[in-house]
Amino acid sequence: PSCDTGLRPTGRNEFGDGWHKKQAYPFPMLADEPGLEAFYGSQWMVLTREFCDHVVEQLDTPGSIAHKLREWFVNGTVVVEGVGRVKPHIPDETFFPSVLMTSPFRETGVPRPVEVVRDVTGPDPTAEKAFRASFYVRMDEHYPWSNATQRYTSGLDKRERPWGPYYVGTYDLGAIRESRALFVRKTSRSVDPNIFKLLPVDDYAQIPDIRWPDGPLTVSDPKPRVATVKRGDEDG
Repeated sequence: PSCDTGLRPTGRNEFGDGWHKKQAYPFPMLADEPGLEAFYGSQWMVLTREFCDHVVEQLDTPGSIAHKLREWFVNGTVVVEGVGRVKPHIPDETFFPSVLMTSPFRETGVPRPVEVVRDVTGPDPTAEKAFRASFYVRMDEHYPWSNATQRYTSGLDKRERPWGPYYVGTYDLGAIRESRALFVRKTSRSVDPNIFKLLPVDDYAQIPDIRWPDGPLTVSDPKPRVATVKRGDEDG
């Protein structure tokens, strides 16, 4: 998803004081690797085959950063302020970015903070637009400090406002189109099956510009609320 650093992994030291992601890891990340900084990224990623081959090779090389990080995530612990000593958390968001930023691919395989692409769906096909996100995700409803109302509800959730990205549906299509992202999540046929009739597409212009109304939106219960009575039993 989009962030201040664009598509580039975000270093631990780029987070402000008080951020849980800064408190979750020490600096350096490993005691025997001075200067090794934890880098964050999404667990949903697009990787080149060459980088994947590099990771596999490094995992089989004792003493390499990838090998050390794997052993640390499996067997190590870390002291988190206010929590205590725990196992390193969210390795799915830090392992690959941290290995990437310490590898030769740092210069050749990392997107610059702002990539540009031709916006072929706009009025000017030659215009360039910043490419800020590989996939569209909405988190605004479920930040602990958010007052936003949960837009979609699902029987899949065990509680209201579960932490993490929530479901997107038809009313999010306009924002999805505007984001120019390549992928979208999360979706569910039990939440809004209509979005599966409109996505995927071959061109952003094929996505209808449908957005959430500014005011309250009321959706009626589709189940019929009528009862059959025998003639003569009617009231009045």
